[in-house]
Amino acid sequence: MSLPSARGPVQNAVDLGWIFAELYGFPSFPPPPSEKDELPLHLPGAGDMSEYDKALALIQRAHLILSDLRTDLRGVTADMSTVMDVLATSGRDDKHVFAAIYSTYTTVQEQLAASDSSVSVAFGLGRTLADTALRPKHDTPSVFAEVFGEYRLENAFKWLDDLDPRLPDKSAAAVGVSLRHWATWARRRFPAGQAPTESVEEGTVRALHRQGDLWRRLLTGEKSPKSLLRPEDFAGAAKRMLGHLASIALEFLRTWWKAAVVLVAMLILCVVLAVVLAPTGLSRVVALLAPVAVALGITWQGIGVTLGKTLTGAEQDLWAAEVTEAVALASIIPPPAAPRESRPKVVHLSAMAAKESASI
Repeated sequence: MSLPSARGPVQNAVDLGWIFAELYGFPSFPPPPSEKDELPLHLPGAGDMSEYDKALALIQRAHLILSDLRTDLRGVTADMSTVMDVLATSGRDDKHVFAAIYSTYTTVQEQLAASDSSVSVAFGLGRTLADTALRPKHDTPSVFAEVFGEYRLENAFKWLDDLDPRLPDKSAAAVGVSLRHWATWARRRFPAGQAPTESVEEGTVRALHRQGDLWRRLLTGEKSPKSLLRPEDFAGAAKRMLGHLASIALEFLRTWWKAAVVLVAMLILCVVLAVVLAPTGLSRVVALLAPVAVALGITWQGIGVTLGKTLTGAEQDLWAAEVTEAVALASIIPPPAAPRESRPKVVHLSAMAAKESASI
């Protein structure tokens, strides 16, 4: 059994880093369940799993990921067998499980760093995002302030930019925008230099957990970023793209207005000459105006072709930027207590692309 082959090492490493952080954040590890004489009345769902079963499921998932990484990367030999053995040992202490997790984590970290720097960065990104989303609790406001500290997430944003080409399309941008949104909210809620004392609403903690789960699913390819969009989002993106194309055309005409004025003046002159010279014979009029007409045609054609190429070249980039922006906004799961008007503005990638195209 293995994970879907479509997932590359970078995506697997993000997931693996997340799992290690989630396991290390368990408050305790219950002992293995004992044999029961009676079966349950109904089959249990995922929500009915014991803490032991949840931990075992995460460990087994990490085991599968490491199996794929051993295939993809030279130098990776680690697995989760030691952690599984310790977890299943009767009479063991929690510290033995945590020690096994820590030991395996450091081994994996070292082996990934030696095998592939991008995969190693992805491993660190997954761990950082998991700590950011899972560590804060409603009664630990200081942890909220810590994980969203001014400088703590600098590496995460840099790693997202660096890994963007090897992550699912638009996922890095979506995670970066929603992560920055939460960081902005946290810094307003917990100003720097002030010791946070008030507890955080349970709804806010649950929203952060959902946001973190979405980060993981987007970066690992479990969820397509475009699936976040509704039909009206695509319609809005198309409308904004057409507006940017119109802006490009207007900017282009403003740049070339002098040439347009000269061409119009030449056209008026041709009409005047045609009227004045008409009595002298049609052949003379044609001989005088033909070169001018050809020149006008070539000039207008050149301007039209240049504008057409500019719009055609910008259209694809503008559409991609608009969809990326729409995905980024749709990926935000805001704190329920935060008013919508407090949502930070997204960098308008499409506007930037339109400005650059118009300046060509």
